[in-house]
Amino acid sequence: MSAQPGGSTIAAAGSDTFDITFNPSAAGVRTAIITIANNDSNENPYNFTIRGTGTTTPEIQLTRTMARPTLPSAAAAAGDRDFGNAEVNAASVVRTFIIKNVGSSTLGLSGTPRVSSDDPQFAVTQQPSAAPSPQAASSHSKSPSPDRVGRASGDPHHHQR
Repeated sequence: MSAQPGGSTIAAAGSDTFDITFNPSAAGVRTAIITIANNDSNENPYNFTIRGTGTTTPEIQLTRTMARPTLPSAAAAAGDRDFGNAEVNAASVVRTFIIKNVGSSTLGLSGTPRVSSDDPQFAVTQQPSAAPSPQAASSHSKSPSPDRVGRASGDPHHHQR
């Protein structure tokens, strides 16, 4: 109970309020019996049942094995996604990213493949092994293969042509 009624008595025809906060410790339906001790001769104590459903949600977080330790879920800092320089048609740069589920239920990676790039210069060379369970991590690598002189973006949602 987060707030008790303000006084110990309620005047005739009066009222008071109290708050109940539901903070489930696990998923599923939870119930509680609320008891109000009072001096009503036929309803003391006054009992009623309440219920709520605890739910769980996944929460994706992307990290790198080097550079800054954590990338924000929505948009990572440019420096953490920068692959630097790679010799055209000769060199590859590999960066390993870690998909972490910091949520409370399994994160589904539903694509086929699970991780993809819209630019063939950035090839996902290792797919994550499975969808991360709550508080677990899975890694994958992305390698750029530059086929022209110029800067290619390390963000799979951004082209520079």
